Amino acid sequence: MDRMIQSLLSFLSGNGSKGKARGETCRREGSDEIQATEADTAGEVARLHAWLVGRSTTPESGPTVPEQAMLAELRLRVRERRLSRIPRQPRVLPKLIRALGDERQTHRDIATIIEDEPALTDELLRVVNLNTANSGQRPIESVEQAVLLVGFEGVRRAISEAVMRPVMQAASRVEAGFARNVWQWGLLCANACDRLAHQEPGGGPDLFMLGLIPGLAYLTLYRELESIAGAQSGDHAVSAGLLVSVLEEQRGAMLERLVSAWELPASYRDELRELHDSPLGLQASTLSRGMVLGTHETLRQAGCRTLLQKELVALTGLDQRRLEHVLTDLRRA
Repeated sequence: MDRMIQSLLSFLSGNGSKGKARGETCRREGSDEIQATEADTAGEVARLHAWLVGRSTTPESGPTVPEQAMLAELRLRVRERRLSRIPRQPRVLPKLIRALGDERQTHRDIATIIEDEPALTDELLRVVNLNTANSGQRPIESVEQAVLLVGFEGVRRAISEAVMRPVMQAASRVEAGFARNVWQWGLLCANACDRLAHQEPGGGPDLFMLGLIPGLAYLTLYRELESIAGAQSGDHAVSAGLLVSVLEEQRGAMLERLVSAWELPASYRDELRELHDSPLGLQASTLSRGMVLGTHETLRQAGCRTLLQKELVALTGLDQRRLEHVLTDLRRA
């Protein structure tokens, strides 16, 4: 009997060891998968930054002594909220965001708010007519007509583009290339976020606008750095290496400053916090997935190396059908 019990204990102990070993193997494999995903994200971000600053690879040299002084000044301005280049938001934007999220508002209510800001009215009509140019219908001449035609969701998207396009246009020849690249990236990310949001109904923040805000943060950092360079050396040119360092280091802080300066709702701030550590996010939220797919399409269109489809599936958690649907829509946009 003792030998039987001993054998049984030995058998159970052996199985337990094997089970433990299998568990440890699974944990290691899961950890390796997480590390591989983070490596994929880091590589994609490095390629994005290189393309944004007009390089084929990310500059590896550290900042020069004058550049270190510029970087120190930028950190101080961001920390003390002394930024001079944050663009002004349209006066009616906070009210408009609240109204678009309120189901009790009518088309006339929304149109009245928009019409209170002539510049936004003109830009909105331009965007809506541009987006419906191939429909064969007559140009839209009133805001209420535009709201009725494209609906609240369409107006949210059109307003986001109408608000962001002017502030993200190049303000000088020096920043023209960077501004153009940032707008292309932002628009593709915004479109990807918007398309994913339509597949996952349930309300929430305007993901089209949220997809554009990281690009605005990048452009604002560039402009602030450019002004510092001009003040310290008289030369407004900013080196690619310094710019990449600033984008990586100050992205999260600038997102916070923009949310505060533009009086965006808390829900916008909460969504954008996911992008503080990486412009592609670190979680499988709709915003993060949209940023991943928009960045992938940006790099593909630019002829740069980017993630393979199986890597996109692993990174976003989207099934093959949904992934292909969104990518196809982006390529048609």
